[in-house]
Amino acid sequence: VKITQNNDINSNKMEKSQNTENSNPLLRKSTLQYQAPEFNIIKDEHYKPAFAYGLAEQIQETEAITKNPQKPNFDNTILALENSGQNLKRAITVFSNINSANTNDYLQKLDEEYAPIFAAHSDKIYLNDVLYNRVKAVYNDRNSLHLDPESLRLVEYYEQQFEIAGANLSADKKIELKKVNEQMATLQSQFSNKLLAARKAGGLLITDVKELDGLSADEIAAAAEDAKIAGKPGQYLLALQNTTQQPLLQNLRNRK
Repeated sequence: VKITQNNDINSNKMEKSQNTENSNPLLRKSTLQYQAPEFNIIKDEHYKPAFAYGLAEQIQETEAITKNPQKPNFDNTILALENSGQNLKRAITVFSNINSANTNDYLQKLDEEYAPIFAAHSDKIYLNDVLYNRVKAVYNDRNSLHLDPESLRLVEYYEQQFEIAGANLSADKKIELKKVNEQMATLQSQFSNKLLAARKAGGLLITDVKELDGLSADEIAAAAEDAKIAGKPGQYLLALQNTTQQPLLQNLRNRK
């Protein structure tokens, strides 16, 4: 009975995972050229399930590396580590680009929510003693493995990443580092969102279109659209594009 129940549970989990993977565009390779993201079908609600799936998947993949009874080598350690977390990397890459270029309140809150989670996830991998020891073993044997230059560089890269992340620290120092990393990730996300809000608030609102003399029809239309998005329909918003110079200044004839 227990075996049957466990099989049913595992089947349900597998079916649920497959459904998630099939329905979420972030959890499958794009068919577009260079596997460019399918932005036309990616929606805000796809990110959180993709993050949850990708985080759990990579932990399973790295645990499989640490539990491998075979002697550490390039394929079962370095290459396996390099190939882990592909779904998570894809989801984070798309999210980071969208959040930077076309963000909204939901994405900003999601960024703040997951910044410490991603930091903790990275620490689980790079501060893992067993995983680090396997990487270190391959690194120490690298000259006798007859690797091609690209593979050799990958071995050196991962050894360096573990060292930089703090893999050689004591257990107490690792606990302290994890707290600092989570705190820094949270503060960085909050700062970016506050900076974005300040930049939005720093735009110049114009009521008379005559003051925009010198701008093209498209630029004026864009200013009108920006004002509408900001809740000021019928006006024109010159949003800040830069902290020091604004591209529109070279065309505006009203120097004031």
